[in-house]
Amino acid sequence: MASGIQLLSPTSPEIAAPTEPRWYLGYGSNLSLTGFLVKRNITPLDTKVVVIDGLELAFDNPGVPYIEPRFANCRIAEPPAEMWLPGNPWSGRGSLMGVAYLLSPADYLTILRSEGGGSSYQPIIAPAVSLTADGARTQQVFDVITLHTPTIRRGTGYASLRYMKLLRNGAREQHMPEEFIAYLDATPSYAITSFRQKIGRLVHIAFWMPGLLVFFRIIARMSAKTGRAPAPMLFTRRVLFGTMWGTYDLLWKWIFGDGEASS
Repeated sequence: MASGIQLLSPTSPEIAAPTEPRWYLGYGSNLSLTGFLVKRNITPLDTKVVVIDGLELAFDNPGVPYIEPRFANCRIAEPPAEMWLPGNPWSGRGSLMGVAYLLSPADYLTILRSEGGGSSYQPIIAPAVSLTADGARTQQVFDVITLHTPTIRRGTGYASLRYMKLLRNGAREQHMPEEFIAYLDATPSYAITSFRQKIGRLVHIAFWMPGLLVFFRIIARMSAKTGRAPAPMLFTRRVLFGTMWGTYDLLWKWIFGDGEASS
């Protein structure tokens, strides 16, 4: 594990209800100003484009087949890793680029609630290096808290086009380096290409989406004070997603076609 990167339990004192502002790192859809700030009514005290060595972006966070198959995740990078320099292509290996938001205690808890109240994510504390407007590293290094999903989908799978547009537009809104934007533009997205997949999408919308939407609203309400959902809700979340993806792997995939990688 890279020096300075700490994997924490969601119940760790470092994640408990804060009394002072905290730096939170957005690297997925939280790059989007509309999705992250406007919809959640969040006003950061400060924002900085940063890079974290030792973590890297992955699209292995399971969502819902045929609809939102994968979400962004971060994972520990395998050494050795070369330091990226402005002007060179962003490889996506060895380092994670994102936006650090300095959040008030109330806004910080809003993020934890909206991310499922600890039902699917594990917190990480890592040292972030602030970047200049052209992507050069500065001498400013500070700790950020971010979230990653330890339960992942292996094999080929893509995020939806809707989700990738959030990342791409967010990167442009945040004036992130052009090399990183080009990397996101070149990242493939999931697309339905057959009639069977269209039927699979309708089946999953009808069968899974109403219950999942209600479930996450209940989690947000029950984690309002601490940002942490009760243990029974965490167990229920694992059962729900385990059942959904288990039936997809054993049944729906063979009936409706691939629901996470375009065929």
